Order: sequence, then C-alpha cells, then structure tokens
Amino acid sequence: MVANRKSVRLGTLAVVCLTAVAVRAQDAPLEVMTEVLPKSPDFVFKDGAKVVPLESKVNAFYVERVEGDRVRIYRDGREEDLDMILTKPPGNARARSLRGGILLRKGEPVLALADFNEAILLNPKDHESWYRRGLIWKAQEEYEKALSDFDAAIRIDPEDAANASAYRELALLRANCPDTKFRNSALSLESASKACQTTAWKDHDCLITLAEVHAYSGDFGSAIEAVDKAIALLDAGDKKIETCRAMQASYRQRKDSR
Repeated sequence: MVANRKSVRLGTLAVVCLTAVAVRAQDAPLEVMTEVLPKSPDFVFKDGAKVVPLESKVNAFYVERVEGDRVRIYRDGREEDLDMILTKPPGNARARSLRGGILLRKGEPVLALADFNEAILLNPKDHESWYRRGLIWKAQEEYEKALSDFDAAIRIDPEDAANASAYRELALLRANCPDTKFRNSALSLESASKACQTTAWKDHDCLITLAEVHAYSGDFGSAIEAVDKAIALLDAGDKKIETCRAMQASYRQRKDSR
C-alpha cells in the first residue's frame, strides 16, 4: 500500500512538471526548457534560430527549443542527437542536470535522481539540481532529505530570486508536512516571507504560498491580505483570480467560525 501511494505521488510530480512546461510554452516559447535550464540574458544565433548557451565559456554547450519537449543540442558548433546526449551526456554538471530535468518531466524520477546526484557531485553549487532532487525526495515522502536539499539550494545564494521556488517548498513543508515532527510554523513563515522578498513582492505564486502559510497557522486575516496582493499582480481575466477568490472565501469562513 505504501509503495502504491508513493507511485501515485511520483506520477503527480511528473504531471505537475509537464503542466508547468505547457503553460510556459504558451507564454514564452523559448523558455519552455526553463524547467531544467536557468534563464539567461546571453543569447547567440545559429542559422537564424535563437539558442540558449550553457557553460559557453567552458564547453560551448547549447540547447535550442524546437517544439513541445523536443530540443536540438549544439556543442562546439555541431548539432548533436538529443537521444545520444540523454543516453551518454557529457561529463559536466549542466548536462547531467539537463538530462535529469527531462527524465523528471517524463515521469522517470529514479533515473532523474541519479543524474541530479551526479550533477551535485560535479558542481555542488548547482542550486537547480539540489532543488529538483528535493522535489523527488518530497514525492517519495523522504521529508528530511527534501528539507535538507531545499535548504542546500538556498544556501548557495540566499538572496537570488531563482531560489524562490526552494523557499516556497521549504515553507509549505514546514507548515504542513505529513510527518508532523518536521513542522515549524516560525521557520515556515520565515521561508515564505523570504520567497516574497527575493522576488521584490512581485511574484503572485510566492504571495499565495505566504497566504497558505498564514492560514496553516490560523492567521486568516493575514492570509486574506496576502491573496489580495497576489490578485493585484494578475492580469484581469486571469483564471487564477477565480482560484484566489475561492481561497479568500474559505479563509473568511474559517475566520468567522472561530
């Protein structure tokens, strides 16, 4: 029974990752791979196509989105077959992390875990690999390991907005971890607030996480205020506004019933 529950959780993780990619593909086609690649202001052009460089100063390693989850791989100016890269990636951390992210989105967390382990060994400062490995541990109900990896990702650069997701995961686990011994409301609120701070209070997802953390601690007034701030950042007509309004209605009901 436990093994089946974990399988469901791992499957859910893959669906979440694929959904995130699909949404990003509509908004910013080039960044569909940001689930596994860091955003970079540094672009090069190859045959009229926009390409995102990876470790260009070290290994001239590039990735270009083609459509959906298919990408073209360029290294040293030569196009290489993606399947070959996935089967036998170059010996650098970024390539390992790239393959791990693709495997995770394909619903193969065990194989992805091996790549993230190797990426971290090759480059202990690769915060993305720490973070994504933490997601796998969380799905596998290895909460102590998940908390440790999220924390490790953050420690690399606590003020980097790229760590907002790690702060959010840390906050939610500390607020409502199924294993109650890992819960800590003070640390949860600290992490949720830090996620908002690193994104200059301009990220609606971070504000929603802050609202959830407030609600878990019973501070429904602050939760409603945080959702208000999140709504203010959304475009009129965004479907997320309806979800936010439903959250506020729930918080008001719970507040009034106390």
